[in-house]
Amino acid sequence: YARTMDAGYRRDGLLQVHGLVAPQVEPVARSIMDEVRRVPGVTSVARTSIAINPGNNSMTGVRLPGQTDSIQLGVYGMDPYVQDTLGMKLLAGRNFSESVAMDDSTTPTPTDLAAERALAARGTNVVLSEMAAKRLGFASPQAAIGKQVQANILSSEVGGWLPARVVGVVSDVRYRSVRQPLQPIVYFYQRRGNYTPVVRPNGGAKPVRQKVA
Repeated sequence: YARTMDAGYRRDGLLQVHGLVAPQVEPVARSIMDEVRRVPGVTSVARTSIAINPGNNSMTGVRLPGQTDSIQLGVYGMDPYVQDTLGMKLLAGRNFSESVAMDDSTTPTPTDLAAERALAARGTNVVLSEMAAKRLGFASPQAAIGKQVQANILSSEVGGWLPARVVGVVSDVRYRSVRQPLQPIVYFYQRRGNYTPVVRPNGGAKPVRQKVA
């Protein structure tokens, strides 16, 4: 059953590159990703803070404007290439884009309160999983597009809540074991963070794995 059920992504051939999440790797992460893209047989490369069988479980409160109660959603970062690399299904709206400034939720590390205040004043764009959209009360994936939500991901010193607009809804992905409940997720695009590279080869994974390693 675990092998045949729909996990929400393409399992065949997907590679994950471990050991590239250390802070000292961050300055050269983009260059490394560009090098991997040039490896023969690689069709797409992406970075995500959750990946498959993750050892982390990040959650935060998300609510609609005007509400005081929030619901707990998984909160993870992904770049604009994750959807295609994993084979996630876009159910409504669009993917993140490097050319849309409002999609970028990046703030400096360590925490820069001035940068967080600027982000809070500007707002950002997010992508929801299908289950997250349902939990927030939207009747359908399309009904969520363009709607405002608030996510508690900022420092308490700047108020905690970040206003965000839903630009996309994607299929639910079972990142963890079938024994664990499916997690509703709000995705942010951030250019920095403890992200795991994922690689989609065109054909067999073994030749690409040897070259990437």
